[in-house]
Amino acid sequence: MDCIYSNDKVIDPSDPFDADFLKFRNIVTYGRPGGDHWPKLSLLETMGIIVREDHELEYIKQILPRWDRTMPKAYRVEVQLNGSVTKVLQAAPGWRPPTLSFHFVDSAINLSSPGAPGDQ
Repeated sequence: MDCIYSNDKVIDPSDPFDADFLKFRNIVTYGRPGGDHWPKLSLLETMGIIVREDHELEYIKQILPRWDRTMPKAYRVEVQLNGSVTKVLQAAPGWRPPTLSFHFVDSAINLSSPGAPGDQ
C-alpha cells in the first residue's frame, strides 16, 4: 500500500471516517494558498488515517476497479488487508470458482522477507 496513491475524492461526508480526513487535510494544508491542493497520500497513509479495519474495508471497496459491474457472476471476488481474514465481495457458485483477489499489504518490501504474507 506504500506504492498506491490515494486521496479523498471518493470520501463522502456520510462516511464514518470523513471527520478524520477533514482534520488531517486541515493540518497538511495549513498555511497554503487557497487554491493549493493537499499532497498525495499513499494508500498506507490513508489507512493510517482511517484506523478501524471495517472502515478501511469500506474505503477499499470504494476505490477498487468496478468489479461489481465488470466481473461475471461466475467469478468470486475477494479482498484482504495485510494478514486479515479474506472478505468476499462477490460470491460465486461451485466448489472452486475462478477468483479475482485483491490483496493489500503494508509494504512490498514485506513480500521478499522470510515469513512474509506472500511466502506460502
